[in-house]
Amino acid sequence: MQLAREVLDKEIVDRGGFKAGKVDDLLLEVRAGEPPIVRAIVTQHGAVARQFGGTISRLSGWLRRRILGFEPDVAPVEIPWERVTRIDVTVHVDLDRHHDGLMRSEQAVWDRWISRLPWARR
Repeated sequence: MQLAREVLDKEIVDRGGFKAGKVDDLLLEVRAGEPPIVRAIVTQHGAVARQFGGTISRLSGWLRRRILGFEPDVAPVEIPWERVTRIDVTVHVDLDRHHDGLMRSEQAVWDRWISRLPWARR
């Protein structure tokens, strides 16, 4: 349980040192009579809302579809634990934030809303 305190809600940093989201959840493998094994970090696309289930999960899905234009089956991103390289004040991963889908929400906001503003530039 100490790992959860050390990792949950920390900023994720990609291999280039760029921010790539926050840790929303951990995917654990539970085996009878043995300690759990961390399999992945879960981030983005309704990861937190899925923990609450029911109405909140449905509302989150509706908002992602309406505001971001996501398909109904867009799932949170699971980063394999083996890709975590270091944990300090942030969680460092051996991934590229754009190539590995860690910026999908931000890109969707840019494409659908911000890029339409007359003064918007990247």
